Formats: sequence, structure tokens, C-alpha cells
Amino acid sequence: MTLIDLAELPRALNPQISPDGRTVIYHQSRADWKLDLPIWNIWRQDTGGGARQLTFSEAGEINAPGDLRWSPDGKTILFVRSNPAPQIS
Repeated sequence: MTLIDLAELPRALNPQISPDGRTVIYHQSRADWKLDLPIWNIWRQDTGGGARQLTFSEAGEINAPGDLRWSPDGKTILFVRSNPAPQIS
């Protein structure tokens, strides 16, 4: 394994478990060598199921680690979208 291999490994950040405990949402990174930074998008993982990517922004969806939350009923998520300007989605 090389340093480039390590840099390209996806990283997970800020896991948030749903109120019913059956799903987790989190930020996951991918390396963007042209921009020379990690690009973070939001993913969802159900218990016993596969992971699904929820956002597909080329610039990423992360402003701060605390910007990803479940609604109290667990039906929606709240996050701060960083591009073009910060906004709540």
C-alpha cells in the first residue's frame, strides 16, 4: 500500500443514527486530485443493507462537522449545503 492508496481511501465523518436506530447517515470523502482536497458527500446506510449516496455535489457538502442531523420523526435529514452559498437543505 502506498501513500497515494491511503489518500484515496474513503473516510467517514459525523455519523448520525436515526431516531429508530435502523439507519445511519454520514459524510464520506473521495479524493479529488485536481482540486487537491477531499470531496465530502452524504451517504445513508440501513441496518443489514447497502450504503447509498444521497448527495452528488462536485464541490462537496460539508461546512462543519455538526451540520448533519435527523428530524425528530426520522423522516428527513437537515444539512447545510455549502455551494454556491451556505443554505439549509
